Amino acid sequence: MGSTVTDGSHLQRDEALLTALTSAPQLWLATCRDAVAAGPDATRELFGDRRETRVLARLSRTTWKRPPRRPDGGVDIDALLEEESEQPDTPDLPVGADLSAAHATAAMAGALSAAIDVEDGCATLLAHAERAGLHSVGTQLLPAGTSVTSDSEPLRSVVLHLLGQGSQPARGYGILLALELAGRRPPQLRATHIPVLFATYDSNGRGGEAGTLHLRQVKGGPSGLHPDPARMGFLQADEDFIEGLRQAWATSRLADSDAGVLWSVTVDRGAPANQINGGSMAAAVAVALDDLAPRHPRLRHLRPRRLDPACAVTAGLSGTTLTPVTGYADKITAAQHHSLRVIVADDARDVVVSLTPPEYTSQISSAGTLTDAIHHSRTRTNHKLWAAVLAAALVVASATGTATQFFRMRAEHARTTAEAHSQLYAGLSQVLRDRDPAVAQQLALAAYRTHDTADARSALLDTTATNTPVRITSSTAETQGLTSYIDRFTQMATAPDGDLLATGEKDATVQLSRLTDTGVRSSPRFPTGGGPVLGLAISGDQQWLLVAGQDSSALWDITDPDSPQRTADLSTSGHMPWTAGFSPDSSQFAIGTRDGAILAWHLGTDRHPTPLPPITMAGARDVRIAVGNRALAACETHNRPGQPPLTATIRLWDTTTLALDQRPVYDREVERAGGAVCEAITLSPDGATLAASVQPPEILRWRIGADLTRPEPLGSIPGHGIRILDLTISADNRYLAFVDDDEKTWLWDLERGEESTALADPYPFRARFLRGGRSLAAVGADRSTYIFDIPGPTSRTAQQTIFRLPPDQRGIPPGGQAAALLPLLRPLSPETPPGWRDGDRRLLITIAISPDRTRAATVDEVAGGEVQVWNIAHPAAPTKLGAPINGHTGTYLADVAFTPDGHLVIGTILRQAIELWDVTDDVPARTLTIPYTGGFPISIAVGGGLLAVASAAAHSVTIYDLTGSNPRRLLELDDLDKRGHILTLAMSSRRTLAVATLNQVSIYDLANPDSDRRPVVLTGPGTASVTFDQDGTRLAAAADDGIHIWNVTDPHRPTTYATLTSNAPRATVSAIAFEEGGRRLIQTSLDGTLRTWRTDAAAEAQRICATGTTPITTDEWNDYLPGTRYTAPCPARR
Repeated sequence: MGSTVTDGSHLQRDEALLTALTSAPQLWLATCRDAVAAGPDATRELFGDRRETRVLARLSRTTWKRPPRRPDGGVDIDALLEEESEQPDTPDLPVGADLSAAHATAAMAGALSAAIDVEDGCATLLAHAERAGLHSVGTQLLPAGTSVTSDSEPLRSVVLHLLGQGSQPARGYGILLALELAGRRPPQLRATHIPVLFATYDSNGRGGEAGTLHLRQVKGGPSGLHPDPARMGFLQADEDFIEGLRQAWATSRLADSDAGVLWSVTVDRGAPANQINGGSMAAAVAVALDDLAPRHPRLRHLRPRRLDPACAVTAGLSGTTLTPVTGYADKITAAQHHSLRVIVADDARDVVVSLTPPEYTSQISSAGTLTDAIHHSRTRTNHKLWAAVLAAALVVASATGTATQFFRMRAEHARTTAEAHSQLYAGLSQVLRDRDPAVAQQLALAAYRTHDTADARSALLDTTATNTPVRITSSTAETQGLTSYIDRFTQMATAPDGDLLATGEKDATVQLSRLTDTGVRSSPRFPTGGGPVLGLAISGDQQWLLVAGQDSSALWDITDPDSPQRTADLSTSGHMPWTAGFSPDSSQFAIGTRDGAILAWHLGTDRHPTPLPPITMAGARDVRIAVGNRALAACETHNRPGQPPLTATIRLWDTTTLALDQRPVYDREVERAGGAVCEAITLSPDGATLAASVQPPEILRWRIGADLTRPEPLGSIPGHGIRILDLTISADNRYLAFVDDDEKTWLWDLERGEESTALADPYPFRARFLRGGRSLAAVGADRSTYIFDIPGPTSRTAQQTIFRLPPDQRGIPPGGQAAALLPLLRPLSPETPPGWRDGDRRLLITIAISPDRTRAATVDEVAGGEVQVWNIAHPAAPTKLGAPINGHTGTYLADVAFTPDGHLVIGTILRQAIELWDVTDDVPARTLTIPYTGGFPISIAVGGGLLAVASAAAHSVTIYDLTGSNPRRLLELDDLDKRGHILTLAMSSRRTLAVATLNQVSIYDLANPDSDRRPVVLTGPGTASVTFDQDGTRLAAAADDGIHIWNVTDPHRPTTYATLTSNAPRATVSAIAFEEGGRRLIQTSLDGTLRTWRTDAAAEAQRICATGTTPITTDEWNDYLPGTRYTAPCPARR
């Protein structure tokens, strides 16, 4: 008998679905578009009882901005009262704003597929759009000769019917929606965008928000200004906003032409602004329209200035005069948060300035007319105009003998232009870093190639801390465009312990790629001859590739990846493949089908596959399979009378007896109140763990022992979004990776039972481990393959623990790198004592690591500040060396450190001394005592034969010379910033001292005793830690605003090298250190996270180009940086 699993509330998942429907993913629009392509039966299902519409009806909080109207145009009071009642008489009526929007889009989809009458579908759409404020302004006519009006039915009838609705203000929008759903979106001619500001009011109170207004001029669409149906389908706008659009359109020269422009407004992460009130955006729309198509179009590229992307206009329009609006205080707050200049109407300037913080008033300007606003919003130099003027000037100069000056001007201009472009690319890279790290890396690399600026280096090095993947994009990906979860391509397969990766496409081709420590090498794509690839699997020995095609399936010999050979055709008996799998020992493989069957083969030593009897499951569909050495696992979904709508079933078969008995040895049903759907299933390579994902999103797990009939249930793992699309377990059983529909691939640490990290790539839907779990490959909706290092540059240590790494050195012992060593030292962090709260600052523990990585010293504040020395030669099982050393301050974290030669340095209060201890033997021995009467020694640094000790009482630093037989006091530095309690030190091998105080870092050159002792002061707000690299030429400081790295080759003239973005908690304790001769920077912080950056921009640029990652394409470049010249991130390969 099968067992049953149930669960409770779906509220969190429903909220996620609501976001997916109405926010950036626009899932309902995509669903309707897919239904139109599938035909009338699919569009009829849009009107049935669906989870999407139930969620919109139950959870949507969007309200109508405009009241219902009678046919005569008056307000329908009865309908309004019905909507506002708590229990309306007609509960099934779609009166909710978002539900009405969904029904309107579905109605248009039905009309386009002939599922409903064209007139009825258009009427539903127009009625909703009129009330929602989805109004087009302008003539709303199609240009002569357009192919749309002569297109195939029923699109032609829909468009012609809408054109005939002259009194309907949304007819232009309706035509564009029809084209969008039919896959006929008009091509874009040009685009522009400008920041906009909102005053928002919600359950959290009032506030301000910044967004972006996008305008796109298209070719062949209806004339006028229209909401973009790809983004604004759930819009609710009031009459003032619509009137603002009319006023703005009237100012544009496009109003007198057949041009069509689409507008959209997006906020955080590209989500549409679905509720817009008031006319405060009117002037911004007019300014953007002028940028899109000025009154004199031939001069568009010859304006002295270009539109400033950091300037927002917030004003209404009356003709061409700017008018005051409301909500200034909240809008100014949002502008200040996003570093935007703000243009307001002249009549509102005094009010706005009075509401603006004094330090920000310089960013406020005013304009009386639209012409003034256009002028003020343009501050970026137009480099095309400058080039034209310069060329003309050179012609004149050549005749007057002053050409040399102009050549200097040209060189200066070229440098300035390159620097500006570099900063632009770097800034965009930082924006995209968490969303699409592969493209962000390419933009940062382009910035570095354009001009070697600090911003470019910062952006490039920041990508090293976000687990930026190697991207493999086939030549077919660009032509095929984005896919969806319904469209299951691209297929992918790996061998868990191998280094081969296979990807298959719907054009019936497969590509093999081999991954190494330095990058990836892809073999030529080859045709399979079996139709669209529906499933792929690689044998454990990487000799065989199973290709399950729509038309035929086959086994390929891939011993030579550059020359695969088709060795055996496989009969699927008319079954449509759905998934495929190969056993790790390469002895068997199988195909799961769409109609509930499993087809399996045995592969013997004769290299010939022998079919096994098929397995059939009545009522099942879309069978997912996983093949192990002992077991075949399957997960499928079916309907059963009297049961929940959908039931998922997990089954196991014994592969050793499969030829004789096709009955499962394990059978378990998974039920949910609203139905359960199986999404994916996997077996660990050793066959010891089974995992399956079901919807609503949850990963169920079992431990498989010797008896296959009795898997032991393990703890389940929750998902983050609506669906868990795929999952896989690493060969070492350390990690489980699962693909959630929240645009991330999540890594779960199976040893610790906790989430490890999230990997970002555009809409992933398939993932596989390879190289023994050291790499993870994921396929995204853009049909690219993304390969991540595992676990990546971010790992987990222990909370409330700060690590002090030894002075930077090359040649770290194997396994001694921070990323490998520190996560193993969790046993040194004590558990929270009874009665104490997690996060209590008294629980802080400092762990100092010796240079040879065999010793550690812990400072336990709970134990009264005692220092315990540990043997960590076997870091997972550390042992104590001797008794704890007492007399420590018990207060500060930076007064215990190791010297470059391995001695432990401790500052003690009880003995008023600085002590050096030899910790090489089983019992630590004190070897040197330096009297210290300066009070609390809160920080110690050793380097270049010098010892620096910072005092808390006097805010001073005492320097000792350790080079002789007896330490001697050299000098005392007391000209420090006395504010706050932060005081940390770093000493370089070149005897450069860095002192971090509250808001600055002071650098002292101590190499020459007779040199000037005045420090060089650098800004570093809230600096918590400072460190030098091994050569003493780089200094890093962890501050509240990031990690600053300076070049201090000349300590009297430091220069900024880079500023890295740190996600460590602000205003907290953290520690940083260089590693591997300065090639890496490590940060540990109280949130239990260890972060790693590579720090050599030149080496990083070379490394990236050697990996074989696909460079940013010209199409991608134009999407992100329209109007700028493409810059190749990597030199052309020869």
